[in-house]
Amino acid sequence: MIVKTKKNRTNRYLVPYSLAIYALIGNFIGGYWSFLSLVIAFGIHPILEDLFFKYVKCFPTPNKLIYNLYIWFMVPFLFIFLGLNLYFIKSAEGITLIGIIISTGAIMGIIGITVSHELIHRINKIEKFLGYFLLSLVNFTHWGAEHIEWHHKWVGTPKDSATARINEPVYLFWFRDYFHGLKNNFMNELQINSGIKNRYFKYTFAKVFWIFLILYFANTKVLLSWFAISVVAILLLSTIDYIEHYGLERKMINGKFEPVQPEHSWDSYQAATNFALFKLGYHSHHHLKPRIPYPELSEQASARILPYGYSTMVLLALIPPLYFKVMNQKIEANREVS
Repeated sequence: MIVKTKKNRTNRYLVPYSLAIYALIGNFIGGYWSFLSLVIAFGIHPILEDLFFKYVKCFPTPNKLIYNLYIWFMVPFLFIFLGLNLYFIKSAEGITLIGIIISTGAIMGIIGITVSHELIHRINKIEKFLGYFLLSLVNFTHWGAEHIEWHHKWVGTPKDSATARINEPVYLFWFRDYFHGLKNNFMNELQINSGIKNRYFKYTFAKVFWIFLILYFANTKVLLSWFAISVVAILLLSTIDYIEHYGLERKMINGKFEPVQPEHSWDSYQAATNFALFKLGYHSHHHLKPRIPYPELSEQASARILPYGYSTMVLLALIPPLYFKVMNQKIEANREVS
């Protein structure tokens, strides 16, 4: 294995852009090439990461302008990316159509929702808007409020739909995470805002707006494909939620849940994961200080460490018996140590 401890080079955060470009190239060519980005993200990527670049560290650095530019520019970039792929879909058939839907959904889930996650945590209203704008591109706008106002408060407890229970298959988690999260957010919103101030009016307006826009410039086939792209993106995000807190629980102390600690999240410090996902793998620090921008995130001594990078963990999660065998042993080992 290669061990490097050099400080971050900012150009490493061009990795997510390259993944999206590979997807565009493959979708333009068509046929089995439309799966190119998936082969890279879930085939080549985990092999290179887990064999060669596992111990390349992402050092915390000051939040310079260049880091924000990588995030800000991703918004128009992904808007154009999605628009081009919807254009390809107009004439796509068979395996090409399937490949474009899956690869586009994967990029919008892997990169799009990750970038939106970074932006909705920002204090600046324009950045927040950009984050919700990205979520609207995959019909997932409500997730922003649910994530900030519910998940961060109740992570590691039975109240949080985004915390996977031990021995809970990811396929069941998908339904619980989405529908319970939708319900939690809706009920929470009724208590905060009523009438036209209710954010669900904004969420619904965004969805209706994109539906009419797609039908105006394209057709029903493209619209249905857009919904399918959204499903792929949402399920991929949900799978990442699944692996980030699987089986971890906050203890009840004097009738209240203990404060969130690093050990209530699974971290992944592999290089390729964090360059591709803007340091999303430093998840425990994010839960300790949600407002910290991604360049400043750092390793936490007591965080639970995933055995592999995110790509490999997503593939493992899709095979529940294998995932349970790997992760339950780590949970038990951590309990014995604590």
